[in-house]
Amino acid sequence: MSIIPFRDLPAQPSDIISVGDNPVGICVNPETNIVYVTNFGSHSVSVIDGSSHKVIKTIDVGENPDGIGINSETNRVYVANRISGTVSVISGSKNRVINTIETGNSPRGIGVNKRTNRIYVANHFSDNVSVIDGKHSRVIETIAVDRNPAYIGVNPKTNRIYVTNSGSNSVSVIDGSENKLIEVVAVGNSPSGVGIDTELNRIYVANNFSGNVSVIDGSTNKVTDTIVVGKGPMGVSVNSSINFACVTCIDNKGIYIIDSVYNMSIGSLSGNYAYVGVVCNENTDEVYVLIYEDRSVAVFKGLAGKVEVVRPFLKDGDIQLSLKIDSRPVGGEITLDGKYVGKAPYSVSVIDIGLGVHDIEVKREGCKAWRKSVDIKLGDDLTFVARMVLGTLSLSEVYSMSNVSIREKKDWGFRGHSTINHNYNLKTIRGDKVVVDNATGLMWHQSGSDDWVSWDEAKEWVEDLNSEEG
Repeated sequence: MSIIPFRDLPAQPSDIISVGDNPVGICVNPETNIVYVTNFGSHSVSVIDGSSHKVIKTIDVGENPDGIGINSETNRVYVANRISGTVSVISGSKNRVINTIETGNSPRGIGVNKRTNRIYVANHFSDNVSVIDGKHSRVIETIAVDRNPAYIGVNPKTNRIYVTNSGSNSVSVIDGSENKLIEVVAVGNSPSGVGIDTELNRIYVANNFSGNVSVIDGSTNKVTDTIVVGKGPMGVSVNSSINFACVTCIDNKGIYIIDSVYNMSIGSLSGNYAYVGVVCNENTDEVYVLIYEDRSVAVFKGLAGKVEVVRPFLKDGDIQLSLKIDSRPVGGEITLDGKYVGKAPYSVSVIDIGLGVHDIEVKREGCKAWRKSVDIKLGDDLTFVARMVLGTLSLSEVYSMSNVSIREKKDWGFRGHSTINHNYNLKTIRGDKVVVDNATGLMWHQSGSDDWVSWDEAKEWVEDLNSEEG
């Protein structure tokens, strides 16, 4: 699928919150508006008040905490400690560790089903998933999956658990009612984060080495779409109430916004940071994004409203996704924003240039250059035809023209002929018969006018004819 850059998305975070060293995991309790961040390098969890954007508590956990999840019903937070091989259980009301549970080798991702009070832990080097009973804080099942399970997403409505396996380029699908593996879905290279639109039953998987996102239909366990994003996609979080996903890309320092109704990326957020984890708070319309190297959390506001504005344009046939430039005469040399891009006709995806103002210049031998600044917006007609005017040439310029065979040079000019392979076509425009040369884009009036006309009248007639040619 294509990306439609939506320039009205916020360019910079509305707030930056300092946390511990190397933040990698993040979750939010939408009921209490409290955000939790794992600090991999500080062996701690930062607790953030979502209203004030202030850190209100720092909780020591195990060594190198990574994934984190929350049960908003019980207000308990679960932290995977990679080096310790444990999960720390935090009371959200008391903001302290109340239990520590041993799991497999190098626990990484955490997924929580708040309806069943089951917690799922991806043990990266054990190639399995630990299932924890949240009521008794103990492991009740271990499920073998593919190589190097990384992160976990849970759909509480279907009781399905989705595990990304970075070592086998797959997603393991687990039936939560029986704690059994029911499907393995092939995705992109080195899948990382996973997010679920619970309303649409769609699973979004960030393929770190492929630069794209696989979309899995939860009802069939089949990949239905692959959405191109930036380099190094890592984290995924979905706002199911508005149906959009946020995908962080660590290598090109961007956050891509995907409309999960139409499975299209509608643009990206910037900020020049190496973004990793991300979480959406559906109740406040805020998105929290981890900045790994900067020991901080970026906050973006108002994305839901922007998505609802752009969504009507995403229906099939309602939007043109390519800028198209042609020329008359044909074969004009095109420069876009100061860079030569090729000869007309030329087409470029909007993903490569973005919306906004772009400068187009078209040149061709024997013609005056055609220049235009265009302000491209969603829903615009993005097709432009450069109708160039013949210029005055010196003899040396004429001699150097391509497609001209010179037999004999004279002081006043030369004798010769064109080598163009002409393609003539008879047309009728408003009752007037014309001959169009499809090779050069030139047009002749077949029978001429009934009476003599002045230069200005002839020029006006030709311009009028050209304006209605297409």
